[in-house]
Amino acid sequence: MLGTVIEKLSGLLSKSFVIAAFIPLFAFCILNGAFFYFQSPPFHQLVDRYANSATHIAGVLITIAIVSFFFSMQNTRLREIMEGSYAPAPLRNRLTKEQSLRYRRIMRAETELRGERRQYDKAIAEETWHNQLTDGRSAAPKPAICRYGRDDPAFILIHRLDRLRLKGKTIPFSDVDLAVRLLAKSLRDNPLPEGVKAAELLRADQRKLEYCFRGLEHKNSDNCNTYHETIWTARLSKSRQPGCTYSANNPAAEAIAALDIKRRAGYVLDPREIQDATAMFSTVLSLNTIPPDAAAGRRLDKHQNVLYELFDYAQNRALDEACSLFAERQFNFPSGALAPTAMGNIARSIRSYGLSRYSLNLDTFWTRLQKVMQPDPFYAVLQDAKVQLDFMVAVFWLAIVTLIIWIPVLAFSSGNLFVYLGVAAAGGLVVWSSYGLALRNYRTFADLMRTSVDLFRLNLLKELRAPEPSGSAHEALLWRAVEERMEFGAAFNLTYEPKK
Repeated sequence: MLGTVIEKLSGLLSKSFVIAAFIPLFAFCILNGAFFYFQSPPFHQLVDRYANSATHIAGVLITIAIVSFFFSMQNTRLREIMEGSYAPAPLRNRLTKEQSLRYRRIMRAETELRGERRQYDKAIAEETWHNQLTDGRSAAPKPAICRYGRDDPAFILIHRLDRLRLKGKTIPFSDVDLAVRLLAKSLRDNPLPEGVKAAELLRADQRKLEYCFRGLEHKNSDNCNTYHETIWTARLSKSRQPGCTYSANNPAAEAIAALDIKRRAGYVLDPREIQDATAMFSTVLSLNTIPPDAAAGRRLDKHQNVLYELFDYAQNRALDEACSLFAERQFNFPSGALAPTAMGNIARSIRSYGLSRYSLNLDTFWTRLQKVMQPDPFYAVLQDAKVQLDFMVAVFWLAIVTLIIWIPVLAFSSGNLFVYLGVAAAGGLVVWSSYGLALRNYRTFADLMRTSVDLFRLNLLKELRAPEPSGSAHEALLWRAVEERMEFGAAFNLTYEPKK
């Protein structure tokens, strides 16, 4: 029955009325009626007596529809209250001060990030940081052993900055600059052992070869154990020459690479190929020494590369965050006087956008602009956004009314503390969430209004038969002239374009 009523109302009345007024008020009546049904025995008996009467149900629905009609006419005023238009002067001043502080915080953060971006641009363009690290790496003399480790200040700071990068956080310029200076000092004070990269390649190929051994374990475990023993015996050999000269061009490296490709592709490995690769690799292990400080050198070399990555990330992240703060400031605050509430500032930002971009006062031209937009499908999108906004405004105020009714009633009549706390918590949650959703919908609606100004303002000039502007400066003068003539009746001649 409810679906039929809503369908009939949709046919007789506008969609905005049904969604933004009737449905919220109907839900309000059902929810409060159900709660009152369990709290009041007389009301309980009354509902049971007439619950099966179609006439009484129809009367209730008609009453709700009539009340919804009057309620819909108050939606604009209710939204203006949320914008702070009717707040008492002391409250308005206090709220406006809070909004001003919020605006200043955003403005200050944006200014600082733009300043940091300029510092990043300068340091990277002049290669200041790259030169510091290069000079530190080539400085001499150096100690014999690299002692760069986890307790080094450069290690600690670069590790922390890299974690910030992985989390997508903004990295302060001062932290990057300090990390460069600390790592440059570590590069000056620590040598990079010869053969660090060769030693890493040697370790990697040993792991690849051991993966190939695993494929033979279920066929011939004795041979597999022999291969493992051969590898580790060669690694522990005492006849090795100092340093590590292993490279990808080594025959052992090429043989292991071929075996690894086959293993990854799922082919059955030939035991003879594994035996030959093991023999060649054992010879390599017996002739090469992995430097004892290779791990420290690897960390030092890795952190220099991490810093290079941080340079680009920090530079781009600072710009992204500054642009995000600029968009937040532009779309949530006007360029002029601030309103007492966040919703009021979103509303004022729409008018501010038209004035700052085109000298177009939406207070004067919005109704006329809607007439121009109506044939375009974009107008339906705008109206849908307006319906969603009105719906959330209605939910917000009806939730407040529900709390105002039931909090004192339950405080004095109900002996159940859990019911009282549950109603208070649920009502507060609905009020808070509906206000947040109303703000989000208002931002969407405001963005669509700004888009409508961008797309249809010249169509309005054409509809008004005003001269076509030759550029942005001419357009701004033209909008001011049309406003002076239409709004204030200024006495000057405005030439019209002939109707085509």
